[in-house]
Amino acid sequence: MSGVPLDLLIPLMPFLGAVPLAVAAVVIAKLWQRRRDAPVAELEAHNQEMREELATLRRELTEAQERLDFAERVLTQQRRTERLPDAPDN
Repeated sequence: MSGVPLDLLIPLMPFLGAVPLAVAAVVIAKLWQRRRDAPVAELEAHNQEMREELATLRRELTEAQERLDFAERVLTQQRRTERLPDAPDN
């Protein structure tokens, strides 16, 4: 065999065999991390959408409450004017 003597390669065999396994482990870990992070980003986007929807619903509820308060005031005012007796003519 020409090149590297066999005596030098034999002690290196465990390390040479472990390199492909280490590379595969790193690749798998990166893929797993990327896949694990994807749902977090999706959940954050969904969370933001829900917050915006909640803010919209709160605004609409506030407007509806203001309209209800106004309608109650108008009805109360109308009932008061209907209950008041006519002023006597003196």
